[in-house]
Amino acid sequence: MRVYLREIARIPLLTREQEVELARRARAGDEAAKAKLVESNLRLVVQIARRYLNRGLPLPDLIEEGNLGLLRAVEKFDGERGTRFSTYAAWWVRQAVVRALANQARTIRLPVHVELLLGRYAREQKRLSHELGRAPTFAELAAALGMSVEQVEELEEIRQRPVSLETPLREGEGRVADLIADPSPGPSEAVGAFLRERADLVSALDDLAENERRVLRHRFGLETDRAETLEAIGRRLGLTRERVRQIEAAGLRKLRALLAARGVDASDLFCLVSARAPVAQVDRAAVS
Repeated sequence: MRVYLREIARIPLLTREQEVELARRARAGDEAAKAKLVESNLRLVVQIARRYLNRGLPLPDLIEEGNLGLLRAVEKFDGERGTRFSTYAAWWVRQAVVRALANQARTIRLPVHVELLLGRYAREQKRLSHELGRAPTFAELAAALGMSVEQVEELEEIRQRPVSLETPLREGEGRVADLIADPSPGPSEAVGAFLRERADLVSALDDLAENERRVLRHRFGLETDRAETLEAIGRRLGLTRERVRQIEAAGLRKLRALLAARGVDASDLFCLVSARAPVAQVDRAAVS
């Protein structure tokens, strides 16, 4: 974190004239201009994020969420209206941080029975993958575990929930972040990569069938800035949860293929823009 703060401290601030010109170019689709606006205001995000310390999320997570708000501000900003970008962006950054605190700053420790289920789930998934020579379906996993398909789907969603890098491991063993190799890309590389991949994602969505496009846009939070659950999307579109899941799965397969054809590996992007909403509790009786 200290290295990151030193790096962004060296990025020069923009004049009003530079902001107007960059905003004009950004609205015309210039990705380099978008990245420049973002980079020059990363310090603003840190300043705002510090105000929300000790409310449930560590500073790195607050900064990450604030940076997403900053990206959103760049997409919306109109420099011709006379407002400085920092003034305009501050609202978006605060909204992103506050929303993250509301959505993510809950206790992430799982009940023991769910931890045990996740362990069984992982072992069966590995065993079946080895036996079948492919990833098992939810139905196959459900049969092996003696559970319903719905319970297996819930376990998969729980397993994929984002965990803070600051989450402590066992006593004396450090944090989750300590287990992850850090290639240390600079702010420019990280911002540029996200903008390029997100643009590819939005473009590729237009090539899907209408029902797939609608489901994925709501699932990714591209319609309301908030990812929606399968149940919520089903209510919105008048479909069952299972039907929405099927449409989502088909759409994701096509979307990954479309992005792969463009040379884009969007795995990390999917994780970033589709942070999962809470799911229903898993039945304790399924533990054995």
